[in-house]
Amino acid sequence: MSLSRLGRIFWLDLTRHLRRPLFWIWLLVLLLLAWGMSTGSVRIQTGDTQVGGTRAWITSEFALAQILSATIFTFYVFFVAALAGTTVVQDEDEWRVGPLLHATPLTAGEYIGGKALAVLATILVVLVAHLGFMALFNHLVPTVGHADIHGPFSALNYLVPAVVFGLPSLIGVAGVSFWIGTRTRRPVLVYLFPLVLVAAIVFLWEWTPSWLDPRVDRLLMWADPSGFRWLSQTWLKVDRGVEFYNTGSITFSVGFLVSRAAWAGLGAAALWWTERSFARSLRGPDAGPSAVAAALAGGATSPGRARSPEASWRGAAPWAVDRLGGHGGKPWAGLAALRVARSEIRELFASPALYVFSLLVLSQVLGNALVGVGPFGTRVLATPGQVAVRGSDTLALLVCLLLVFYTVDVLERDRSSGLLSLSRALPVGEGVRVVGKALAVLALPVVVLLAAVLGGVVAILVQHTVPVRIGPFAWVWGVGLMPTFLVWVAFLAAVHGLTDSRGATWAVGLGVIGLTVYRQVAGHGTWLTNWMLWGSMNWTDMGLFPLNRTPFFLNRLFYVALAVLLLALAAAWGRRREPDSVAWWRRLQPGRLSLGVLRLSPLAVGPVAVGLALWLGVQHGFQGAKAEKQAADYWKKNVATYWHVATPAVAHVDLDLRLWPGRGRLRSAGTLVLVNRQDTTLRRVPLTGGFFWEHPTWTVDGDSVQPEDRAGLYVFYPDSGLAPGDTLRVGWRYSGRYPDGWTKDGGGTGTFVLPAGVVLTSFGPMLTPIPGYVPGIGSSRERAYEARDWPDRFWEGRNPPAFGASTPFSARIRIAGPPQFTYNSVGRLVTDSSADSLRTVVWETDHPVRFFNVVAGRWAVREGDGTEVFYHPAHTYDLDEIASALQAARRDYSRWFAPYPWEQLKLSEFPDLATYAQGFPTDITFSEGIGFLARKGDWNLAPYMVTAHESAHQWWGNMVTPGEGPGGNVLSEGLAHFSTAMLLQAEKGDAIRREFMRRIESDYADSRRPDHERPLVWTDGSRSGDRAVTYDKGGWAFWMLMEHMGRERMMEGLRDYVARYRDGPDYPLLPDFLLVMRSHARDVDSFNAFVQRWFWEVKVPEYRVSRAAARPDGQGGWETEVALHNDGTGDPPVVLAVVAGHRDSLASGQPATAAGAAARDDSPAGDSASGASGGGGTTVARDSSGYRAASVIVRVPAGGDTTVVVPSAFRPERALVDPDVHLLMLGRKSARRKVSVPDDSSG
Repeated sequence: MSLSRLGRIFWLDLTRHLRRPLFWIWLLVLLLLAWGMSTGSVRIQTGDTQVGGTRAWITSEFALAQILSATIFTFYVFFVAALAGTTVVQDEDEWRVGPLLHATPLTAGEYIGGKALAVLATILVVLVAHLGFMALFNHLVPTVGHADIHGPFSALNYLVPAVVFGLPSLIGVAGVSFWIGTRTRRPVLVYLFPLVLVAAIVFLWEWTPSWLDPRVDRLLMWADPSGFRWLSQTWLKVDRGVEFYNTGSITFSVGFLVSRAAWAGLGAAALWWTERSFARSLRGPDAGPSAVAAALAGGATSPGRARSPEASWRGAAPWAVDRLGGHGGKPWAGLAALRVARSEIRELFASPALYVFSLLVLSQVLGNALVGVGPFGTRVLATPGQVAVRGSDTLALLVCLLLVFYTVDVLERDRSSGLLSLSRALPVGEGVRVVGKALAVLALPVVVLLAAVLGGVVAILVQHTVPVRIGPFAWVWGVGLMPTFLVWVAFLAAVHGLTDSRGATWAVGLGVIGLTVYRQVAGHGTWLTNWMLWGSMNWTDMGLFPLNRTPFFLNRLFYVALAVLLLALAAAWGRRREPDSVAWWRRLQPGRLSLGVLRLSPLAVGPVAVGLALWLGVQHGFQGAKAEKQAADYWKKNVATYWHVATPAVAHVDLDLRLWPGRGRLRSAGTLVLVNRQDTTLRRVPLTGGFFWEHPTWTVDGDSVQPEDRAGLYVFYPDSGLAPGDTLRVGWRYSGRYPDGWTKDGGGTGTFVLPAGVVLTSFGPMLTPIPGYVPGIGSSRERAYEARDWPDRFWEGRNPPAFGASTPFSARIRIAGPPQFTYNSVGRLVTDSSADSLRTVVWETDHPVRFFNVVAGRWAVREGDGTEVFYHPAHTYDLDEIASALQAARRDYSRWFAPYPWEQLKLSEFPDLATYAQGFPTDITFSEGIGFLARKGDWNLAPYMVTAHESAHQWWGNMVTPGEGPGGNVLSEGLAHFSTAMLLQAEKGDAIRREFMRRIESDYADSRRPDHERPLVWTDGSRSGDRAVTYDKGGWAFWMLMEHMGRERMMEGLRDYVARYRDGPDYPLLPDFLLVMRSHARDVDSFNAFVQRWFWEVKVPEYRVSRAAARPDGQGGWETEVALHNDGTGDPPVVLAVVAGHRDSLASGQPATAAGAAARDDSPAGDSASGASGGGGTTVARDSSGYRAASVIVRVPAGGDTTVVVPSAFRPERALVDPDVHLLMLGRKSARRKVSVPDDSSG
């Protein structure tokens, strides 16, 4: 090998790469990306967000690894494939200088080696420049407003992630792309490889259910080419504190480093194989002096003049064209475009890349549909609409990426095949040729979408549950995505016409996709700019795009009209001959420019008009600039004056509501009976109104009045004031469209009046005016303030309620609307009548309430004993689970806590425009997406769990409303989770209870923020991570409290708590609850110690089994030595067990069938292993399936370790901590290990 020749090839290729538009546009994209990232839009979610708190640096090694592992792969991989995969193709097929080169002493190794080194050097130049851009914006020119997220500069923080996470995958992609391009000489096949990788990482990054087997998870980490999954699952998923991330270094596991080496080795092996196969090809008929002579005869040394096949046609007689089946003369433009399209489509269907990509899309859709995970780790049903919407973002991204290369390939086909001069000599306009080629390219997404539909249909058929319907696929993928592909092809054709460069068109296309995705993820998109419809579509089986149907169709129409304009521009910019400087200057002359603009202006009218309509709709929608200004004015005018002004309490609500779901409108009229329960006379009575209200009118005690309108806060001034005990009857009447307009960029909303259904609540001014000032209206990031600093012993005295009215009230609610709807509200149904195509119902409260709702839909009903489930007629899949949970909750909670006071308990399904459930008195609202579309299975907990949780709110929230203050919401949500665990254990068995506890424990571990996590009694919901503390840790704490006190004493305490705080007027906080429970404790000192650990402190253990080895004890038994570490902050006593065999882990006695069941079946039968929570000793358990367990109680100091010997009468297989899931801990998957046994042992 000659280093001189290798170096010459290297230098020639490197300088060519550095001059290409592809290179410079790539750098520009990375420059913009580095600038955007410097503001902290992507960073580790840790640290204290309060003023003066320590923030997570975006310049730490962990933070830069997170950014680089994601961005290097996603923003490099296609550029790298374009560089590596086409470098030989250009020499051999486009410029046709290969025969000349290979007739010289240049060897295949020198040629391939030089080109590979040039590609690698270009990648390194880009990578170093990217790191330089990041360092520049992070350290030299950081934004003042984000100075606290920029730490000190350390070169290793940038270099280590780039080398470990970035380079191996880039070498692998470059090597494989090099091999594919050299072997196949098909650029489209080159680009298919990074598309496969992108499709894989979409799955690898997002699919992380809590029940996944750790071994499978580890394999997926190693398979991820970017390394992002390993980083996230190993170091970022469980927050380790801001100090750890800001100052620590990443410790790489051996398996991960081997996987990175394997990716680099894959690239090196691909290059070696490329050199071998290329050398063999040079010994074929295309090598040698004859090939050189042929190349010289064809003029192969000039790019753009590769061949001159038209020379053979010179002098050909006209009859020769007819004899060949051709046509003479100039054809009609439309017919010519169709002929061009037909010819290109034949080429398209002859390409294997089309079928490979279609199989990729089919498998992607099929896999996502079959393993899709919904709320609480529950596997969801594959329904046509949900499959289409869940797959639309990935489909749009993958197809648009492929179209970048396919479109350019088609537009460049004449040049690369040597037929450019001939095609330009034909009597067909350049515009016709461009349009025909663009139409041909659109056949690709059609085929791909058909493959996607096939994948979705197969998934639906495999599940044998949901009927197949093609309509949702046609709407979401046909009407929704085809205009995206049309405008994208037109845009690429226009860019190619303007630049006449393959590389520039690639780079612009990839850059636009990257920036589009970034803007959408950052929340900057609107209906006007979201050409990919990224995250904009919501599907409900109750109606076709009921919330955003108009902007959806306008958006699609806008981009179709824009595509027509772009195709016209592409045709106008197309060239029949090579340009010169004189021609360019002539094009820029004012007269010629004006003429060109006038010629295309009619085509611009459509996109301008539709775009203006879209822009106005967004601006005037309920999430647009108009609504933001109204809310801001409300806040500015009233926050200082009326925030803490005393207001009268609601004593009675009389509501007359008329609904027009088909028009999205409502009319509200009624009366609020207000009572002054304050100690002083109220001189003014403020009521908050809605911004959607039209022509509101008011009365006071029957007399018409005009209150002061303070930007939506209506202030009444009673004559002589409102003395203590006095009442005021305020009447109102208004109408309006709700919600008023569109969303900003798709998505949904939680309350609405729509043809698909109605959901309205008293938490906002939609049904009635709201007494007082509402602090949440108008709040924003710019107007954010620190949470209240509560004083010591804040719970003492009388506390106001955390939500709802200050005192319970009675209500009479009359609802009128179309007869095909059913109308539900709180209380009991008094009348239900229909007349003149109008259905009228009246609901009255049979027990006082603090808040209420109105929900309507076209439902069927499942009746139980005092329960009713109102559901969409097609959604019967999980109806049995939901109905049985509702029935069991009413029965068991009444027996455990207090009798249910209302006559009926209802659950009403609503469209999945927002995925949530809410427990109003007697009327639970339940989104179709949170439980009605779950797959059947013992481990699919969402339908039963969500029903049980929301039913518990009839007691914890409705009957006993918590107080406003720290720990208040824990008494609502934490007790609801605790009640759910009790119900699951009672009705489903302890195995299901354990699984529920594992999942909420995992959610707590993933979502907590240890740097600013506060004890349960101080948690007020104002900080990130508080939700997991309130729901998950709260539920766990109450469960452990019950096990500490004993079940009967806990139930006595809960009944006492309900009796003491029911209906106010003092609303409890968490210390109030604990004082009640302490009065029922057997050992007060032990109770106080437990409460101190779990309610007043933030100390959570994190166990890790590092070694487990067993040996015979010489007496027929075994001794297992277990090395146990506690990496957490708590040190409670815990059960350490060794087990053998597998047992039936379901209440029904059937073995687990869901993925990850092997990780669940290690709990000893019954409670024997966990019952001895107070001391040491050995506990043995056995069940009928042959499962055996032995356990001891241990205590490991926080941050310490210990070695424990666990005796057993059987040969152990696994060692694990807390097998019965009775102790809250972090990292449960690390608290288990396979027991090693010496080969010479027997037992």
